[in-house]
Amino acid sequence: MFRKIHFQRFHVVFAALIVLTIAVTANSQGTAFSYQGKLTDGGNPANGSYDLQFVLFDSLSGGAQIGATLTRSAVAVGNGIFRVQLDYGAGAFPGSERFLEISVRPADVGNYITLSPRQQISSTPYAVRSLNAGTADGLSVACINCVTSSQIQNVQGSQISGAIPVASVPTGSTNYIQNTTTQQAGSNFNVSGNGVVGGSLGIGTTAPTARLTVVGGGFTKNLFVTDNNTTATSFDLGNTSTGGRTWRMQSVGGGVFGRVGNFEVWEAGNSVNGLTIQPNGTVLMGSNLKAGGILVADDYGYDNPGKNDLIVKGNVGIGVTNPSSKLVVFGSTDPLVTSDVVDAFGFNNNVGIHGRTGTAFGILGSVSDSGYAGYFMGRVNVTGTLSKGAGSFKIDHPLDPANKYLYHSFVESPDMMNIYNGNITTDENGDATIKLPDYFEALNQDFRYQLTAIGQFAQAIVASEIKDNQFSIKTDKPRVKVSWQVTGIRHDAFANANRIQVEEVKPAKERGFYLHPELFGQPEEKSVEWALTPETMRRIKEQRAQVTSSNSAP
Repeated sequence: MFRKIHFQRFHVVFAALIVLTIAVTANSQGTAFSYQGKLTDGGNPANGSYDLQFVLFDSLSGGAQIGATLTRSAVAVGNGIFRVQLDYGAGAFPGSERFLEISVRPADVGNYITLSPRQQISSTPYAVRSLNAGTADGLSVACINCVTSSQIQNVQGSQISGAIPVASVPTGSTNYIQNTTTQQAGSNFNVSGNGVVGGSLGIGTTAPTARLTVVGGGFTKNLFVTDNNTTATSFDLGNTSTGGRTWRMQSVGGGVFGRVGNFEVWEAGNSVNGLTIQPNGTVLMGSNLKAGGILVADDYGYDNPGKNDLIVKGNVGIGVTNPSSKLVVFGSTDPLVTSDVVDAFGFNNNVGIHGRTGTAFGILGSVSDSGYAGYFMGRVNVTGTLSKGAGSFKIDHPLDPANKYLYHSFVESPDMMNIYNGNITTDENGDATIKLPDYFEALNQDFRYQLTAIGQFAQAIVASEIKDNQFSIKTDKPRVKVSWQVTGIRHDAFANANRIQVEEVKPAKERGFYLHPELFGQPEEKSVEWALTPETMRRIKEQRAQVTSSNSAP
C-alpha cells in the first residue's frame, strides 16, 4: 500500500512496508532499518540525486523531536524510487507512537522543502526493541520466581531500567543492591572499580544531611581510614574558592625518621607543619611557618600572629575559670604548695615587668592580710615624686641581728630640705672655715645654721655666711670644738618643676574617699583606689573572695 503526498513541486509515495536490515541471529542484530519511498517531481517520477532529511517525532504535529536529525545526501532516485538506511538507536522506540518528518531538495541546490503530513512508523522497526531485554517493561509483581539465574546471567546491568520486585529476585537476593530509599537488610556489595555518587551518601542512615553522613558504629568505629604506607595515611580537606586552602591531616608512618607516629596538620601546598601532636602528647605549632603563632578570637581582627606568638582577644585565666581582666592568675590554695604565681625575668638589658597607664596606676598591688603590696629585693629607683603615708629604715638590730630588727622614721619637712652637718675646731684666734660640697649652692637656697660648742662653755657665731660653697665661724675662746649644721631648700630644675604642695584640696573625684578609710570607721569601698578605679577594685575584691572561699573549702 502506498500513500501519495503533494508539497509544491514534490510528492512522495511512501512504502508502508519498511524492511529491517538485521541478520538472522540475535548476536549480530543492529538498530538500523531501511526506509523506501517513491518521489515525484512536478507530477512525474523523479530521477537523479536528491538530499533528504529525516526527523523523528513523538506526535503527528508539534511534539518533541526524538534523537538527532538524519541527513542523507545525494540519494539516487530512479523512476521515483529511493531507499535509505536510518538508525535512531534502540532508545528511540520504547513502545510509544513515532512519526517521521521528511524534507527534500535537489542535491546541493536550494533550501530543504518539508513534506507533510508526518508519516507514522509501522510496527516493523519495533523489532529493534528485542535487541535489549533490559529495556523491556518491568516484571509483573505476580511474576514470582519466573526469571531464573540462567535466564538473566548475560544481561548487562546498564541495560536494566525500572524496578524489579524483591519477590521476583531469585534466591541469593542479599547480594543484589536495589535503588531505593528504604534500607535493604542483609545486602552486601563489593566494588573493585571507581564509583560516583551524585547526591549525598549515608552510612548507617537513610537520611544523610551532608555529602557523607556516618551514623552509629560505636565509640571507635564511626570512620576508620588506614593503610600500610610507610610515609603516611592522609586525607585532604580543601576549599577551591578565592583564598581557600587545602589542608592535609595525616598519621605518619614508620618510614619517616624523627616523625614516626605523629599526627600532623599542614597546608598541602606548603609542605610544612601547622600542627603536630607527637605520640608522647607533645604539641608543636607553627614549625617553620611565617605566621606560626596561635590566635584565640571569635573574629580575624587579630589575624596572622607572628611566629611563636600567642594572641588572645578576650581574657585569660590561669587557675581560675572566669577571668574578669585581660590576665588573671590564681595560685594554688593548697598550703603545702609554695610555688610562685608569676615569675618575670628580664635578662641582660630587658625589663622584667613594665606597667603603664594614663590616669590610673601602672602597677597596683594590694594585700588582704599582713603581707606586702610590694616587696623589692635590691635597689629601687623612683624618677618622679614619691608619696607615702609613713617611712622608715629597717635593718637587722646591731646589738642582736639574729633576733631583732631596728627601725628609724624618716625626717619629714614641709619643704624640700637638705641637711648638712659636721664638727670642726677653731684655731688659736677662735676662727674656722667650713667647706661644703661644690654643688651646694647650685642645689640649695634659703640656708639655716646651727652651732653648738662641745666640751666647754663658749660662744660661737657664724662669722660669714655661705659664699662660694663655704662659710666661717668664730668662737670667743681659742681651740673650741663646734658641732655645726646647715640646711638648704632645693632649687634645682626638678624641684622647681615639682614643688610639693603642702596642703591640697582633694580632687572632686576623690572627695568623700580616704587613703585609709578603716582608720575613720569607713568601709574599704571608701578608699581612694575605689574612687579612681572602681572596676579594678571590684574585681580584686571578687578574686579575694574566691581565694578565701577556696581556702575555707573542706
